[in-house]
This record gives sequence, C-alpha cells and structure tokens, in this order.
Amino acid sequence: MSDFMNEDKIKANISYAQVFKRFWPYGKRSPVLFFATVVSVITLAVSSRLLPTLIGYAIDEGIIKSNQAVLFKVAIAFFVCEIVKSFSQWAYIYFFQKFGNRLLYFIREDLIWHIQSLPMEFFNKTPTGRIVTRTTNDVSNLGDLFTDGVINVFTETITLISILIAMSFISLKLTVITMFLSPLFIWLSFRLSDRVRNILRESKKKLSVINSFVAENLNGIKII
Repeated sequence: MSDFMNEDKIKANISYAQVFKRFWPYGKRSPVLFFATVVSVITLAVSSRLLPTLIGYAIDEGIIKSNQAVLFKVAIAFFVCEIVKSFSQWAYIYFFQKFGNRLLYFIREDLIWHIQSLPMEFFNKTPTGRIVTRTTNDVSNLGDLFTDGVINVFTETITLISILIAMSFISLKLTVITMFLSPLFIWLSFRLSDRVRNILRESKKKLSVINSFVAENLNGIKII
C-alpha cells in the first residue's frame, strides 16, 4: 500500500503569481464578465469608503454647527451611497460567481479533451480513481480556490487601496505610522499560507490514493 501511495506525486510547486498566470487565459475568454466584475468591486470599495466620510462631514458641518440644510443634504447623499453600495455588493457577488463557474467550465472542457487525447498506455498505468479525482474533486477545489481565494485577494486589495487613499486624505502621518508594521504581517501571512498549502497538497495526494484504491477494488469486484 505504501508503494501505491508513493506513486501519486504532485510535482507542481508554483507561486501565487504563476497561479494567476495560469488562470488568466481562461479569464480572457469571458471579457465582459471580467470587466463587469472589476467595475462592481471598484464601485463597492469607493461607496464603502464614502459612507464614513459622509458621517464625519455631517458631524463636523451639520451637528456641531447646527446646520440642518447640511444634514439634509448629507442624509440624501448617504441614502444614495447606501443604495449604490448594496447594488455593487450584489453585482460583484453575482458576476464573480458567474465568472468563476464559466472559468471552471472552460477548465473542465480542456481537461476532458486532454484526457481523451492521451495514449492508451497512460490509462493502463494510471488507476481509474486517480483520473476521476483529477477531473472531479480537484477541479471543484479550483472553484473553491477561485471563489474563496482569488475573489478575496482581489476584493481585499481594492478595499485596502481605497482605505489607504481615504486615510491619506485624513492624515498622511498617521497612515504611514499605521503601515509601518505591514511588512511583518505580510511576511507572516505568506509563511502561514505556505504551510497550509503543503498540508493541503498532502491531503490531495492521500485523497487521490483512497479514490484509486476504492475504484480499483470496485472495478475488480467480480474477480474478488
């Protein structure tokens, strides 16, 4: 059993930049969805940063100075901004999910065509369960990577940039002080993600072995 487990070796050890580079050709096949997703994320980030700015302006110019006209205008602007934020949040979730499903469709399609083009020698040497794992479970995990990983990285990056711009307008000095420890946290996050990635890679190996073992036994049940 140990020799059988050692057969399944995942040799790929790629960086995050290479992951995005491999995703990009599939993303280019749906440019409209990609553009709509980017616009919705940027709109969400901008509208989310405007809300606290409006509240601060209402306090400084409306409540402290007892200016009801300013409060009325800020209330209208806040209401409109909240509507834009809610719509943008719905739009980015919708477009991202649709874009991700379209991307997985292209990956599955290319993978199936690739498997069908392989020589018979490959199927004689490779257990059926391992092929099934690659075409089903691993592609589904790519979907999780896209929805939970790529989406979060993209949205949080846009959000972070918008927060830094808003903070810089308020106080550039405090913004620089706040970002002083950011390299340490970035380094720790990458170290943690590398450890988690190695653990997940091992779990995928074990899962492939289990599926291969079960599939081979079920295929040979008559002989057994």
